[in-house]
Parts: sequence; structure tokens; C-alpha cells
Amino acid sequence: MKMNSISTLALAASLAAAPAAVQAVAVPGSLDGAYATLGADINLQTADRDAADAAATQAAADAETLSSALAAVQAAFSDDDRAAQAALQGANQAAESAAAADTAAQAAETAANTALTSAQSALATANTALTSALADEALAEADVTSAEADLATAQADLATAIATGTAAGIATAQADVALATTALSTAQAALATETAAVATATSTVNTATALVVARSSTATAAAAAAVDAAGELADAQLAVTQAEADLQASLAANTDLQAALNAADQTLGLTPGDELVDLANLEGQVAAAAVAADTAADDLAIEQADLAVLTAQDTILDNAVASGSDHITNAANALLGDPAAADLNYETEVVAALTDNADAIADEATARAAADTAEAATRAAADTTLQANITAEATARAAADTAETSARIAADDTLQDNIDAEAATRLAADTAETSARIAADDTL
Repeated sequence: MKMNSISTLALAASLAAAPAAVQAVAVPGSLDGAYATLGADINLQTADRDAADAAATQAAADAETLSSALAAVQAAFSDDDRAAQAALQGANQAAESAAAADTAAQAAETAANTALTSAQSALATANTALTSALADEALAEADVTSAEADLATAQADLATAIATGTAAGIATAQADVALATTALSTAQAALATETAAVATATSTVNTATALVVARSSTATAAAAAAVDAAGELADAQLAVTQAEADLQASLAANTDLQAALNAADQTLGLTPGDELVDLANLEGQVAAAAVAADTAADDLAIEQADLAVLTAQDTILDNAVASGSDHITNAANALLGDPAAADLNYETEVVAALTDNADAIADEATARAAADTAEAATRAAADTTLQANITAEATARAAADTAETSARIAADDTLQDNIDAEAATRLAADTAETSARIAADDTL
């Protein structure tokens, strides 16, 4: 009990010496420590906020000063300067366009050469297949010739057997003729197969040859376009160089501009021919100052937000003990022996303050639970809406993908029909040409 009395006396002394704001919360337990820590944090954060405010103010002033200097420099531009600057901007834009066109032309040339190489490879493969088919056809023709000779021999032997032989000899000769006839039919069928293979290989070679010719033309045109684009890029780059020289000469002749640059930044160290560099330097400083001002403003906003958080915490603690402030005052007065508080008991007052705080905290917890429930409901509704929007977007995209797929399939079918028609036409032409050549060979 004596220890409690000492602790209570220390509390009374601190209450008597503390400001009113502290008296409202200096109760036994952890609140007094929390308030002390929070107060120190608020003081530190306030200092940080003030420093950030000063930095932001200075950064904004610096940016304004540089912007004003740049405006003064720009005002010193003569009509010739502005015309030369506009010409340089136009030349730079033309050079950028020429560079993009050159890159596209080079890519087109590379693609055309790649396609040509692929077509040439396909033609080489087709020629190899045709050569092999012609060799197989020659072998089949030799087999037919050999089978015809064998049949002629068998037929001659049969004639001899009929004229001079026995019935057994005639039967044997007839069997030989039948075998030779079968062999000839087999050889002729094989020859027909090889002849068809030659026709197919010839058609493939013709198609591949036509593709090589077409892609050669495309590659030649792409190469010419690339050369033209490179020339246009070189011309554009020369135009930029000339425009820069013209602008530099115009700026160098403008004494008002040089004076404005010197006034804007004495550290530039102007020398003849450096006006473009100095102007770019000043523009860079203006841009950097603008970024610095924005950064300082952002830092200030952060410090202010942090201070607002601490202030809100302080307000929460104040509200939590506001209902007990009278009890705490009564307790302090009782400990100090105030005659007006002779009928008050400090322990009873402190317990009453703590009880009030507990009730306030319970009310706050209830309010927060209700707020959390409301927020959860709001978020759930928002999530539902978002999911509906996502589903609608997914449906729309799926429909678009389906439409695009259908369009591509239709285009592929049309292209395949065109390819089939062209192949049939070429095959008919090849067949007609082959027939004509055979007829010519027969006539010859």
C-alpha cells in the first residue's frame, strides 16, 4: 500500500506540473507512455514537414527563376533565329521519318531475300526430285524394252514349236509366251507410274520456278527501295547538319540572345559558337528544376500525410479519455489536498476514469466493427461489379476473336482455291505442251 501511495504521489506531482492536454491522459497504465511517445513523434514529424515545406518552396522558386530566364532568352530570339529553329525542327522530323523508312526498307529487303532463298531451296529440291523421277522412268522404259524382247523371243519359240515340235513342247512354249506377256504388262504399268511421277515432278518444278521468278522480282524491288531509303536518309541527315549550322550562325549573330544567356546563367561560360550548347544547357536546367520542384512537392505531401496520421492518432487517444478528464482532475486535486476535493477519493476517481475509457473504447470498437462490415459490403458489391465487367469484356473479346478466326479461315479457303485453280491450269498447260511435243516428235 505504501508503494501505491508513492506512485500516486508521483502521479499527482506530474499532473500538477503537466499542461492541461497531458493532464487529460496521464492515467496509470500505458496511455501516458503512449502519449509521451506520440508527442515526440509529432514534434519530429512537424519538423520534417516544415523542412519539406521549405524545400518545396525553394524548389518552386528555383524553377520559376529558371523558367523566367528561359522565357527571357526565348524572347530574345530574332525572326531569323525562329525561322532557323523551325527549319531545324523540320529537318529533324524529316530525318526521323527517313530513318524509320530506312529501317522498314531494310527489314523488307531482308524478308524478301529470305523468301527468295526459301523459294530457291524449294526449286532445287524439286529439280532433284525431277531428276530422280526421270532416271526411274528411264529404267522403267528399259524394263519394257527388255520385256518386249523376251516376249518376241517366246513368240518365235512358240512358232517353231508349232511347226516342228511336239505337243509338250508347244505347251511349254505357250507357257513361256504367257509369262513374257505378264512381265511386259507389269513393266508397262511400272512405266506408266514413273511417267506420272515425272509429270508431277515437272509440275512441281514449274510451280517452284514461277515462285522463284516472282520472289526474285520482289527481292530486286525491295533492294532498290532499300537503296533509295538509304539515300533519302543520308540526304535528311545532311539537311539536319546544314540546319544546325544555319541556326548556330543565326544565334551567333544575335547579340541580344547572347546577353540574355549570360544573364540567365553566368556559369555557362559562353564562347563563340557555343550558343546552341548553352541554350540546350539552360533548357536542361529548366526541365531538371521542374522535376525537382515536383519531387519536393511530392515529399511535402508525404510528410504532411505522415503528420496527419500522427495527429489523427493523437485525436483518437484524446477522444478515448475525454470522458474521464473530470475524474482525473478530481484525483489530482485529492492528492494535492485541495479543500474542495476533501470528499473525493483519488483511487475511486482514477478507476472511474479508466471505466469511462473502457466504455469509450468498447463504443469505438463497435463503431469500427460496423464500419468494417459496411466497407466489406461495399467492396463485395464493387468486386461483383468488377467481375461482371471483366466477364463482359472477356465475352466481347472472345466474340471478336471468333469473328477474326472465321474471317481468316474464309481468306485461307479462298487462297487455297486460287492456288488449286492455278495448279490445275498449269498442269493442263504442261500436259498440252507434252502432247504437242509428242505429236511433233512423231511427225518428225
